[in-house]
Amino acid sequence: MSEMSRHVLDIIQAGVSRATRLRHPSLCVEHILCAIADDEAGKEILTASGANPAVMRRVLEDHMAATIKPLKTAEPPVTQVAAVDRVISRASFSVKTEGREHVEVGDILMAIYEDGTTWASRCMRDHGVTRGRLRESLAV
Repeated sequence: MSEMSRHVLDIIQAGVSRATRLRHPSLCVEHILCAIADDEAGKEILTASGANPAVMRRVLEDHMAATIKPLKTAEPPVTQVAAVDRVISRASFSVKTEGREHVEVGDILMAIYEDGTTWASRCMRDHGVTRGRLRESLAV
């Protein structure tokens, strides 16, 4: 498996912090996408891909508030959902097949988009992100 860049590790940690603050029992792909939408590099990629990161983040937050029952106390998430593992594995595999060493933010975004089973993936599509636009924004 390819290594995560320091930047990606920071984003995942920001997702964990968000889940903790919201008292969610598990880390979800939606927490990670929110963290990407708050990150400068993530904002640039999402904007270049056709999305408005601030609007997308608010929609994700509203969705999580409506669908995830908070814990009684704010503790770090006990688990991460299987989709997080799938996204990380997909990004790592892509990086490895391209002969690169580190998973970057764009790789995580592409993996979320390509997963297709998460609400985060649907949200990206609903906010104008297409595979072609995402690839173009990553090629720059």
